[in-house]
Amino acid sequence: MATETQLASQVMNELGLLASEQAPTAAEASDILTRYYQQLLMLTDEDYADWTQGPNVSADVIPDAAMPGTVQIIAYECAPMFGISKSDLVDVQGRTWRELGEIALRRYMRKKPSYEPVYADYF
Repeated sequence: MATETQLASQVMNELGLLASEQAPTAAEASDILTRYYQQLLMLTDEDYADWTQGPNVSADVIPDAAMPGTVQIIAYECAPMFGISKSDLVDVQGRTWRELGEIALRRYMRKKPSYEPVYADYF
């Protein structure tokens, strides 16, 4: 499980602002985490995230499988804070980093069991 501190570092690494051995300043990390909390509400509402719910939830933990998609979404949303245009953050097919992150989180959520009861219909 990754922590929110690791998220801030990975976001800055993804944007090319830090080397792997460097750490973001407290102000940079705070700005990134503020954006993360704002996005997490939307991601949870749209079923892209579930790590904020359930009996064994730690507020500071992000599942490892969800980390790459989360990093892409938060990096895309934080780019303008660091002087990077969002239009530069696209892949060769024209998909934005946000779209790529949502695809990765959709795959993560699809693999999770729903624990919803299943009712059998007999004919």
